[in-house]
Amino acid sequence: MGGGSSRGGRGMGMVRGVPRTVRLLTLGAFLNAVVSFTFVYLFVYLVGPRGLSVTQAGVISGVGGIGLVAGNFTGGWFGDRFGHRRALLTGACVSGAALVVLPVLPVAALYAVLPVAQYAAGVVRAANAALVAVSVPEGGSRRQSFALFRFASNGGFAIGPPLGALVATRFSYDWLFVADGLGTLLFALYAARILPARGSAHAVPAHDPDAPGLWRELRARPAVLVLLAAIVVVDTVYRQQYSTLPVFLADHGHTTQLYGWLLAVNGGVILCLELPAAHALRRRTPLGLVGAGLLLVGLGYAVLIPGAGVLFAVTMMLSLTLGEILYKTPATAYVADQAPGHAQGRFQACTPVPRSADRCSPRRSGPPCTRRRPACSGRSAPCWRRPPGWRCWRRDGCPGPRSGPGWRERGRRPRPVRPSGPRPVRLLFMTDTTSQGSARTTGAVAAGLATVAGDGTVLDTWFPAPELTSDPGPAGTQRLTPDEAVNRLGEGAAKAIGVDARRGVEVVAVSTVISSLDDKPLDAHDAYLRLHLLSHRLVQPHGQNLDGLFGLLANVAWTSLGPVAVDDLERVRLNARAEGLHLQVTSVDKFPRMTDYVAPQGVRIADADRVRLGAHLAAGTTVMHEGFVNFNAGTLGTSMVEGRISAGVVIGDGSDIGGGASTMGTLSGGGKERIIIGERCLVGAEAGVGIALGDECVVEAGLYVTAGTRVTLPDGQVVKARELSGASNILFRRNSVTGTVEARPNNAVWGGLNEVLHAHN
Repeated sequence: MGGGSSRGGRGMGMVRGVPRTVRLLTLGAFLNAVVSFTFVYLFVYLVGPRGLSVTQAGVISGVGGIGLVAGNFTGGWFGDRFGHRRALLTGACVSGAALVVLPVLPVAALYAVLPVAQYAAGVVRAANAALVAVSVPEGGSRRQSFALFRFASNGGFAIGPPLGALVATRFSYDWLFVADGLGTLLFALYAARILPARGSAHAVPAHDPDAPGLWRELRARPAVLVLLAAIVVVDTVYRQQYSTLPVFLADHGHTTQLYGWLLAVNGGVILCLELPAAHALRRRTPLGLVGAGLLLVGLGYAVLIPGAGVLFAVTMMLSLTLGEILYKTPATAYVADQAPGHAQGRFQACTPVPRSADRCSPRRSGPPCTRRRPACSGRSAPCWRRPPGWRCWRRDGCPGPRSGPGWRERGRRPRPVRPSGPRPVRLLFMTDTTSQGSARTTGAVAAGLATVAGDGTVLDTWFPAPELTSDPGPAGTQRLTPDEAVNRLGEGAAKAIGVDARRGVEVVAVSTVISSLDDKPLDAHDAYLRLHLLSHRLVQPHGQNLDGLFGLLANVAWTSLGPVAVDDLERVRLNARAEGLHLQVTSVDKFPRMTDYVAPQGVRIADADRVRLGAHLAAGTTVMHEGFVNFNAGTLGTSMVEGRISAGVVIGDGSDIGGGASTMGTLSGGGKERIIIGERCLVGAEAGVGIALGDECVVEAGLYVTAGTRVTLPDGQVVKARELSGASNILFRRNSVTGTVEARPNNAVWGGLNEVLHAHN
């Protein structure tokens, strides 16, 4: 019992010197802060239920922020001239009334009403600070009074955002503004009751027409002027925790969860220590405390120089928080002590903005969420956190609900992701045996001509007419007799087989059987047959097992006389010159040009050297001079290829890979992520993708989107690009002002390919 009384006595001792008026005002400020969650969710509200673009929402939020700053600075002037009580009540009434009616206002009115509401909120903030200052007599406990007021404001804002999220989820975002407005109006009524209307410093204007102006008063107090300038600089540094710090942590591999915990540490330490610290240090000189606080803020970020681990990050945040505790409240109290009576409000308007005001700027509202919908594939897929009733962009292409709790029709439907609704992204990991989708078959057979080097190495095998079959027989390759070769390949086979002394090779006829396309390739003949199946368009990319194929192929010199063993190249070159021939070596590689073995109909290839055997080119495809198509990759329909299609990449019908563009394949580096570009997509010139795209997506020219690229969503949330892999109707672009990569709904779907370019005879 004695211990409890002692702790209670110490707690009361912290506020014993605080005037009753300040304590009552602090209680009202706390209750008002609890419902002051509007501007935390403002940006989400504007791009969500209001259906504004990110640009429009940014303009409104930015103008509102300017209004808040302007109200803070001019609110002190209003208080000095007309009385701080009157300034507080007027600002609270204007702000509250504007917020209450805001949900029913047309969009055009938001550009004017929101800045007015923010301006009035700034006036309230300045009036509150001035009222605390004038309520404490000179030489009184101003430091504890300001600490108590900050404690109440921060405590209210700690409760407000979660409460706001609950209101938005259970009811609607409109009720956030109504609750905030009503709370502000009730705060005005409460303040009118507790603050005397006459005969006090709260109500009496301090304006003196003969008194010096603000600038002259500040110049007469050089210590205050230097202090305010230092605080402006340090406040700018301090607020980097809300902008550059999360980006810094993400670049070093940390998740948003760590950033959230750091902010929780910041808020928790502030609430627990600021008031006791103000009481314990009340006899210390304020400028010494402010100097120590400013130093701790600077040292906090310096902690991250040697490393960005969790321990460094927590130490940094503790240093920042302790610095804030030491400099903000003492600085505010010191300015109040130095201010002349006729300029108290204007002096307070120059002091640091309360920590709670930092939360009035729109930031991302949370991490990606997951939803399960019975009508979809059943697996969880990340979506962008939108207001209730809004459609999500899903990795599996399934739309979110068109309506939901809290959605109110005002002549406006939820903005759709695309005019006809998102299409499922077709994952083309198929084992169908034809591009036309005939009955499933499991094997293949073919007769062909193989080139064998003197040491027995198979240099190539050409299969002019491979076939798919459901009953192929035992897997393997066997040589054919001349009669069997003529029977299987035609009359020319008899002259094609035999020893070629010029190249030092033997051409033999073979018959190769693949008993199951799901089995690994057995030898070089098997590998070449699988490449032919792709280029003949009998099997689509990823429609068969190609594990180990690369290792079965020999490195070959591909020449104008045919394949040559690399070790025999100079001897073959000499033999050719002896016969008056010029040997042209087109490449030294494991894969030959596709057109030397297969020339699919309905395709244009400007440079045959840039299409490997094993490429799948659908009818209607054009590969321009700078285009490149690797094996087990290609197109599924009419496409323009002016960039690189890497191994394993599939391009949907009607899509365009722009000049110099690149797609990240599965071969280099051993990547397993399959890159699939949907239908009617555009990857701009010199752009690139390392994620799958759904239908009707656009990647801006010059932008390379890898799986780890940090992408800013329309609601301000930042995610890695892999979270958007496979989603349809997205425009990826780089903001030319900020440099950030953004993903936006592709409302202006590009016009598609020029039909004239793809008219094949």
